[in-house]
Amino acid sequence: MQFTLRAFPEACITFGFGFGEVLAASVEESVKLLVGSSKWSTREFKPSVEQTAIVNHLKTHNVMVSARPGAGKTATAEAVAQANPNTPIVVVTYSKRLQLDTQRRFQSYPLVDIFTFHGLASRLFGTIIYNDTIFADVRRSAIPPVWIDIPRYEIVILDELQDLTENLYWLTCVFITFLTQASGRPPQLLVLGDSRQAIYDYRGADQRYLELSSDILSTVSPHQWRSAQLSQSFRLSYQTADFVNNAFLAGEPYIQGSHIGPKPLYIHEYIYPLIREHGHENTAILAPSLRSDMVVKRIINMLWEKYKFSAAHAVSDDQMGLDDDVTRGKITPSTYHQFKGSERDLVIVLGVDALYFKLAPQLPDDRCPNATLLPSLKPQMPFVDWAAIKSGADVVNIEDEPPRAQYKPGRPSRLDLILLKRVNVTAATRYIREEALDRVVQLHLDTQKVQSPLPSSYWIDAPDKNHWEPVSDVNGLTVTLDFKYWLAGKVAVFMNGTQMEHIPANETLENDTLRAEWLSKEAIRYDAGASGFKSRWHQMVYKRNRFDWMVRYLTVSTQRLSEQFSEYSRSGLAKDLTMEVPLQQQLSMGDQTTTLTGRADMIHSRRKGRDVAIWEVKFVTTLSHEHVVQLVIYGYLWAMANQKQPFPRLKWEVDTTLVCAKQVIEEVLRIKYTVNKQKYVNEFLKERADDREEVAQLLSGIRDSFRK
Repeated sequence: MQFTLRAFPEACITFGFGFGEVLAASVEESVKLLVGSSKWSTREFKPSVEQTAIVNHLKTHNVMVSARPGAGKTATAEAVAQANPNTPIVVVTYSKRLQLDTQRRFQSYPLVDIFTFHGLASRLFGTIIYNDTIFADVRRSAIPPVWIDIPRYEIVILDELQDLTENLYWLTCVFITFLTQASGRPPQLLVLGDSRQAIYDYRGADQRYLELSSDILSTVSPHQWRSAQLSQSFRLSYQTADFVNNAFLAGEPYIQGSHIGPKPLYIHEYIYPLIREHGHENTAILAPSLRSDMVVKRIINMLWEKYKFSAAHAVSDDQMGLDDDVTRGKITPSTYHQFKGSERDLVIVLGVDALYFKLAPQLPDDRCPNATLLPSLKPQMPFVDWAAIKSGADVVNIEDEPPRAQYKPGRPSRLDLILLKRVNVTAATRYIREEALDRVVQLHLDTQKVQSPLPSSYWIDAPDKNHWEPVSDVNGLTVTLDFKYWLAGKVAVFMNGTQMEHIPANETLENDTLRAEWLSKEAIRYDAGASGFKSRWHQMVYKRNRFDWMVRYLTVSTQRLSEQFSEYSRSGLAKDLTMEVPLQQQLSMGDQTTTLTGRADMIHSRRKGRDVAIWEVKFVTTLSHEHVVQLVIYGYLWAMANQKQPFPRLKWEVDTTLVCAKQVIEEVLRIKYTVNKQKYVNEFLKERADDREEVAQLLSGIRDSFRK
């Protein structure tokens, strides 16, 4: 711990609150494979005709497979393993969740290894690579791979290639070339993906790594290429597939159903009967955003209050993904990005009408965005074919007035800056490529780590789940509350004057165990009020959780934090330190204005504001440049509100000025809210050729050593 800145299921309801409509399709599944279930060990797996054809192609060719949602990509990989039981095979997936799901399915195939791209890089270069910043550093270092005892894989399966970035492509070329040098022959490649599932462009992903795979990978694996499709979804009925193709994709035969079902029901008045029918534990609620979506909050809270349907705590970070230990047995609220690769019997999709384009104003509105295609069944949007909706679904109007007409689409895509009206400090730095943030920080800021990370034996490894819900997001708040108690002998009260309930007597707070339990409980309650998501608080109280996970760790955590202020007296700190300080300022960029808002964890103000330091407390394993930029924004907001005072100190020690801080903010917002024109194909191919030349130079010496 460091202190300082210190798929598409068969039952689907879609709400379009911009027009007051709801879309529902309720179809019984005829095919359902339980990933991770013990049924994998007893089931009989029989590849489909399409999968068998791919297996046969792979005997003599590299194969690029365009696979629709629910069409059996993982099953295709298993078909390859089943047909080649004595062949070393490696599967490389995009996310940890996909890796774990695939590992469970491949337990009976001992010669198959499964990695994430970052895990593969860690094995290849002999160092832990858990984010893109470290990845980029390893690439710049030009240190060759060290995995000398690499298995002689004969088949390499690359999954979700539409999500590949430049660095991941470079890694792929390094791996295949290194493997070829070690084994003496290039492996066969099976490339899987779907261009319409490309939703990670904000991370630098480009679907052309999939579409042009035969052009950009033939140098490292010179086998001839074949293309194939997995177009039939085992999740969809014929009726639902036709509805999606005709109503939302202008008749494009994008996806095929696999079984008979009723027509989708367009507009459904009540969701409770459907949740009861399918089970709340088999239900997911999706939205473009969670923390800012009041509708999601109201639905989640009401389902608990009226029916005691428990829901997992809404995690706002798309990159964290979903944790099976947390979501098991509960309704799963999720963003579209988080839910990718997951399945539920019933999926309720919220807020995917024309209002979606307010979240993404740079997008053209005459076509279906990929991010909304994955939840797939959507309400009224400008590109929808209403004639196809009426013929492909049973339409029910629950409004007093007839449905309003759509506006005429045709808004062009915009490549310039489009600021949102309001930007939260935390949101401002999310979903930005780490390399871009690194460049901004290195160009404008001088950051100094005042203390190196402690040895792992000193890490405060407080548990963050198995308490009915994850709690890592409130552990930092618990520590700051306890720090305030250590300073002043009383508990801080903040957040618009909200009082904490049932404050214990002083003699109770003096008991370390009872104080840790009470502060953890209050931190959960505080977050429920601040975020609007009350499901975690209700469940933990209802199930009589003891709130005791910080008992072993709170004292040492508070002590670690207090050491950062060792130069000040305790009484002085109690007077000068303020917690959870709200900050807000308008920022103009050209002819556009946004309002930046946020809450600084701690502001230490001395000498009537002439000596100010802003602190962020992060209960994380590693601090990043994302945290640095957040801290700089807090410093800017405070400085703009106190312009007669010097610019505050930022902890770490982040040395900057008001002018530089504004430059940082403007560059970060430009990166986040500007869509760059996609490179032309010939330019894209030229850059990939340069990447391969870099790989060839990196591995030239190793090739000679393998020959010896």
